[in-house]
Amino acid sequence: MRCLLPAKICRAALALSTLTSAVALAQPVLGITTQGNTGGLVVPSADVLSVGSLALSYGNYQDPALGALRPVHQNASLGIGLLPGLEFFGRFAEYTWPTPGSIIVRGTRDISANLKYQLPLFAPGLPKIALGVNDISGGAVFFQSAYAVATQEYGPLGLTLGYAKGKSILGGGGNMVFDGAFGALNFRFAEHWSALAELQSSQRHLGLRWMSNAIPALAYARVVAQAQRDSDSFNNPGAQGGANSFNLSLIMPFGNKEVRDQRYQPAEALIMPAVAAPDPAAAALAAPRAGALDAIAAQLIDLGLERVRVGAVGTAVVIEYENHRYAHNDADALGLVLGVGAELAGPGATRIHAVAVENALPLYETAVDVAEYRQFLRTGLGAAVSDSLRWSAAPTYAAGAVQWAQARPGPAARVRVTLRPELRTTIGTEFGALDHALAANLQVVVSLWAGGQVLATGMAPLGNSPNMDENGLFGVFKPRSGLKTLALQQTVKLGDQWLNRVSVGRFQYEANGAEIDSVLQAPWADGEWRARAAWYDRIPGALVWADRASSVSYRHALAPATFVEMGAHQFTDGTRGPSVEWTRWYGDVGVQLFYRKGGSVRFAGFELTFPLTPRQGMKPGAGFFGGTGHHPQAIRTRLTDAASPGNYITPGGVSPLRLELGLDETHRNAGRVSQAYWLSQINRMREAFYTYAASGVLAQGAVNR
Repeated sequence: MRCLLPAKICRAALALSTLTSAVALAQPVLGITTQGNTGGLVVPSADVLSVGSLALSYGNYQDPALGALRPVHQNASLGIGLLPGLEFFGRFAEYTWPTPGSIIVRGTRDISANLKYQLPLFAPGLPKIALGVNDISGGAVFFQSAYAVATQEYGPLGLTLGYAKGKSILGGGGNMVFDGAFGALNFRFAEHWSALAELQSSQRHLGLRWMSNAIPALAYARVVAQAQRDSDSFNNPGAQGGANSFNLSLIMPFGNKEVRDQRYQPAEALIMPAVAAPDPAAAALAAPRAGALDAIAAQLIDLGLERVRVGAVGTAVVIEYENHRYAHNDADALGLVLGVGAELAGPGATRIHAVAVENALPLYETAVDVAEYRQFLRTGLGAAVSDSLRWSAAPTYAAGAVQWAQARPGPAARVRVTLRPELRTTIGTEFGALDHALAANLQVVVSLWAGGQVLATGMAPLGNSPNMDENGLFGVFKPRSGLKTLALQQTVKLGDQWLNRVSVGRFQYEANGAEIDSVLQAPWADGEWRARAAWYDRIPGALVWADRASSVSYRHALAPATFVEMGAHQFTDGTRGPSVEWTRWYGDVGVQLFYRKGGSVRFAGFELTFPLTPRQGMKPGAGFFGGTGHHPQAIRTRLTDAASPGNYITPGGVSPLRLELGLDETHRNAGRVSQAYWLSQINRMREAFYTYAASGVLAQGAVNR
């Protein structure tokens, strides 16, 4: 189609059309400020991270209110969308003058925690409004402020206005980093590009932001990069002239895993064939045919599940299985078992009973109607499955009533080797920005009999900062080399609800002793009691100093993947006191906030748990090698007050007993075991079936039609 207007006007119209199309196609993504919250360059907006989104950020901005630009100036932050409308950020800031020949530096190092809550909108089109607080607590407060902010979008233009009330910087001559009125403009002029302008009390900021497309290989993360120019601080004569800075962020929407699973559509070639109308004669069949049961077992063994055994009780199919290959989440393995079982069970099958086994010990059962599950695999509509799926803490059938198609369970790896990192850190001390010690933890488990195994772990230091050398300031943090644990472990179930493990052997390199891990299901479905204890014949080394440690706690499921746990401890340093933990799982990533008090000392912290192995690991043989599916990494800070303002480094202080290999890790899917949880994961189960098993089922040529 020709343009009938003058050429210049036509070219301008074409450029405007292209720009408008790019903006319309743009998917807005939140930026991360240098303060450690969502927003623009420096000032926050009323937006918050979506639930389960994790944000990592690093940049070299220094606030002019802190005075002259320091040779070392950097900010790093980690944020998470905790709940709808609520985000949490931890921030490390360093603005220092290194002192030649000295381990002590002059300047500012600070760890701070920031919270922001977006108020619910009462009507569409209204501005978003949020309340926030920076640098909530600490002995050295440099960035503390509270603020209110409103954000409104007009097409590609975003407008933010707010007001902050700051606290005077410690030793800063009355200056406040974030105080007074502030405003910002954000104009998205192309799909990946935005221009930003901000006024923050006495400072001006101009910048350019670029965002990437979602990257599937990085859990659909987006990279956000920004460059900015910052003016002088109008009211701080000691501040250096305007400076340039950058900030780089990685935003990973782990909380979108459930949404992606719900929207998942398999390739057309993999969709299971339509199921024929039920044959009345099929009801007369006493049990599924042996050939169908053998086909189920063969397919599940080929998928890498272990100790597979398939049988029938009347018209119900019973499948026992052990999962180590799909280590991120046992929902993947359960999806394979239910899917393969439903598709290959034959026309006489009415129900599938999937029984999870660990080291030949039957644990719990998940059962579903065959017809409903077949239909769910084809349509993705889970209402019928939700009505028929049932979970039990123990198998619901009598063992002697099962007609097993196989004389004994399928093969299982005898030796399991797990390699994981052990990282110990101190952050933001007057002696180092980040002191660290890294070691490789090699864990070997040898199966002996039902519930019985030998556990051996060895440590190999890989590297550390100078302050964590053996004779350094923080040398106690450095992991020791050698055999750390050699123990005989026995796991037993007492009744249907009580799971216990006793370990006897050598612990913490040099101590002989025993450890107990116990979980008792409460009579109600969403709670459990937990107990752990350890006794040693001497005070062991490393970071565990006491020869007695124990805990008793109650964990309550607020939602299928959200838990609160309250406990009483004798900590490993000998002190006693309470703890409170809040844990939320976003797909395969877990976030925990905790508070612990031992004697008069209080700690609060943040723990991130993430997988260090592929979603589908190696196929088991005589042995099995892999990483850990649930690796925790925590950071904590001592809570201070006027009477005790020092945030002292206390290695091992107020630390709960941590077992080398706990029941949650090996037997209980990191604690995510309940009917409500499996119901919340049915879309993931369907996606796992089509990802790993559908092609093999179709190749069997025995799909029920």
